[in-house]
Amino acid sequence: MSIVWKLLSRNVRKCGCGRLIDCEIRMERYLNLSVRTEWFLLFVVCAFIVMGGEPVFAQNSDVSLMARLKESEPIVCAHRARISESNPENSLIEMKRSVAVGVTMLEIDLRESADGVTFVIHDGTLDRTTDGSGPISKQSASQLEGHHLKYPDGRTSHEALPRFVDVLKWARTTNVYLMLDLKDAPPEHVMEQVNTAGMSSRVLLLTFDPKTLERARSADPLVLISVLTGKVEDIRKWANSEDSKRLILYVPPSAGTAVLVAADRAGMPVFTDMLDLHDDVAAHVLLDRTESVSHLVNILTTNQPQIVMRTLLKKDAVPAKQ
Repeated sequence: MSIVWKLLSRNVRKCGCGRLIDCEIRMERYLNLSVRTEWFLLFVVCAFIVMGGEPVFAQNSDVSLMARLKESEPIVCAHRARISESNPENSLIEMKRSVAVGVTMLEIDLRESADGVTFVIHDGTLDRTTDGSGPISKQSASQLEGHHLKYPDGRTSHEALPRFVDVLKWARTTNVYLMLDLKDAPPEHVMEQVNTAGMSSRVLLLTFDPKTLERARSADPLVLISVLTGKVEDIRKWANSEDSKRLILYVPPSAGTAVLVAADRAGMPVFTDMLDLHDDVAAHVLLDRTESVSHLVNILTTNQPQIVMRTLLKKDAVPAKQ
């Protein structure tokens, strides 16, 4: 095996590239390089290392989320941006790990500090997921940054509560898509940060109530927005709305097959949850039960993205959309 391959492989792993597997496959094709080409690539690798190890192979491909939704394979989305429920949630470190194993979409939760800085955290208080306590909205950004994320078992990590702007800065260097659960973060401020980071084509604003939906619609004329859809009648309403082309239907698992079929006939993308999976057997059982309609789903949000991805790959359970 060439020295170039060894260096490339080592540094791809170091940079945490979201396309690790793809990168390795592509590089394997070049093992039979000429000596001149190998020395040129070695020069590139050395420059990469000297310049700080920026993720050369993880640069954004600028494939919009809407374009990706038109592909036959569903997007597997990591709920609260983690690959395991035993790890801290909404953690930037965990986001990088998720992308490194092939996850292409992360669901994260957004809340604002007392001085208007957006942080990535699910609860309205610090108690459950950090070593702090009290409402997030009552503390300044500097105070919040002094707290560290906790593991579900109560252990404190070394990672500070992440700012949304730092997540965006990192995400821009990858191919990852972001599902943004707005919580109490104003859609206008969220989209201002998203647009500044150049990420508007790769995010989905998650809304669950009419007020947040209307504010999200007004915040940006093009950004994709989710709408809660539990009835066939709801789909007719959304399909006939003036901005139907940018709406993605969130269909809860309890809604039933008829809603998914109606969404497919209306030509509207859908996402749903597969949260309660703890092993490959559970994933196989659930996919067996839903195989007849699984091709109607564009995004699968789960607490166990690796299990879902592995199961979909083994079963080839999702046929192409018609």
